[in-house]
Amino acid sequence: MKRLLLLAGLLGCSQDLPDPQCPAVPRVKPPVKVLDCARYDDGHQVGSSLLVVVNKQVALAGHYTPPDLLPVPAVQSMDGRKNLLRIDALTAFEAFTTAGLLEAGVDLRARSTYRSFHDQCVTFDAKVQAHGLEHAERYSARPGRSQHQLGTTVDITAEVWDWALEPEMAVTWESAWLFAQAGRFGFALSYPAGEEAVTGYAFEPWHYRYIGVEAAAEYARSGLILERYLQACAAADPRFTCPEAVPFEVPINHHFVGGACATDADCADLGAAAVCLVEGHPEGYCTVPCTRGCPDRPGNNQLTFCRAEADGNAWCRSQCDAERLPGTGCRNDYACEVGRRPKAAGSARVCVPQGRRPDAITRG
Repeated sequence: MKRLLLLAGLLGCSQDLPDPQCPAVPRVKPPVKVLDCARYDDGHQVGSSLLVVVNKQVALAGHYTPPDLLPVPAVQSMDGRKNLLRIDALTAFEAFTTAGLLEAGVDLRARSTYRSFHDQCVTFDAKVQAHGLEHAERYSARPGRSQHQLGTTVDITAEVWDWALEPEMAVTWESAWLFAQAGRFGFALSYPAGEEAVTGYAFEPWHYRYIGVEAAAEYARSGLILERYLQACAAADPRFTCPEAVPFEVPINHHFVGGACATDADCADLGAAAVCLVEGHPEGYCTVPCTRGCPDRPGNNQLTFCRAEADGNAWCRSQCDAERLPGTGCRNDYACEVGRRPKAAGSARVCVPQGRRPDAITRG
């Protein structure tokens, strides 16, 4: 009887409104779900070629990350999303969206671009949890099998489509313009209507992949869908030349020796991301600021370093550790100090302006 009375009392207790006569009952937290992304990592492809095949059967290696990713400008990204593209694809996309605005009056934006292997794992798992595996397999790619990992793929949307990604957008004339003009800028539709048996995915009128202008022209003449054209190129089909665009190489800025400049155009030989530093110098000096493609990546960070500044910005600085880097030093009015990458991801001795704020740049 005492046990029954105790049980009845406990059932009457509220954890939201504690009662002194009610014993504290510890809350049981639901277990934290840990994604097993490694089970998908069975691919061996790298995405250096713009024509590489990536599908449900042929996967990218989980560790593959494009070496030259740059941020898509906020004005060309939906809701200011932080999107990344390889620099050639980015340059083409900027031209594509500009043409859309001028020629079709449609403000095209990137909704989704580069996704890492892990990002895709999270995306695919969310689809599975929300809609089931069969739905996820039709409308999303497993990690390693997504073209988004290449850094050359853009899901394109616009306000005229309520910023959505829906098959119904295909019946609009803006979408017709998008499809007809994509090849001019080196883009191709990956998953056309009625080809799910070949591509493995439902129709996606928003999913465009950059393959280069020359390849896009040959692909258009072939009469094939993109998947078949890429497979033919992989098989060295003699019908096609499969022109490969020369990939952009991240410029290595050897301790700011980019030369004198008056405008960004004077720094063009350093690459598309180069700009002209002007503030506080008798003449400008070419460099590659962190926010414009700083080569602060494994394999490209020999003599530059991304230094975090007090104002929250980050700037490329030359390394000046004479012990580790013989012959390096700082130019006049610069001092060799310890600098940190943003988010304290590392440190090095770098050249910084003596007693002055970071250099201004002409734009960017």
